[in-house]
Amino acid sequence: MKLNVKNSTALNLQSLRLGINSMIALSNTIHNRKAVEKLNLSDNSIGDYGMHSIKNILENCNGKLKSLNLASNMISG
Repeated sequence: MKLNVKNSTALNLQSLRLGINSMIALSNTIHNRKAVEKLNLSDNSIGDYGMHSIKNILENCNGKLKSLNLASNMISG
């Protein structure tokens, strides 16, 4: 497991069982962190409702997010 370093532009939140409440909290606080360029949310419990928070995260990153991993979540087609 790779640790999150305070000065890093990568945020690894893989396999933490994050769901809708976690995504809401993340979308409300991600703008306080340095520019996030790489966000790994793979293998969590993010569902369709959580995607609304992902949209807010994308907006709050002001186009600086270059990589977003949402693999192995509960997001429908």
